[in-house]
Amino acid sequence: MNRLKISTALVMLLALVFLGIIVFPVLWDEWLARKWEQQIRQKQNPEELRTWAKELFALYSTNQFELQMQITNTPPKGIPVSKYGPTILLEKDNTDSGPSEHLFLIWKFIRARGLYVGETNYVSSNGKMWKPGIYFYTEP
Repeated sequence: MNRLKISTALVMLLALVFLGIIVFPVLWDEWLARKWEQQIRQKQNPEELRTWAKELFALYSTNQFELQMQITNTPPKGIPVSKYGPTILLEKDNTDSGPSEHLFLIWKFIRARGLYVGETNYVSSNGKMWKPGIYFYTEP
């Protein structure tokens, strides 16, 4: 009887540890992502962000270019910078309505999170609109 109680307790403990290993990182990732998005919405001026993106396109005119953050291309102050990112990706696309330029900021949590920044007429097919031309992205 005593062994049964010990083995049951041990199985329960292992189950809780296993769930903690699986569930905690997912919850942590969601918490970080919500905090990240909230910080951007509260502290970042969208037009300042758009202006910064245009200046980077003026400096780097290629079809696709990944930038490491340096003094000349550090995001505006309202964009969180940490060990998770962002990585800066400049993209030029040809769409049905003509050429399109947008900047993609990527943070690597458990799932990648990002921010697309383009002109006010830019539409992202895989993002959640914050302001016209600016979309939050979460990797599926």
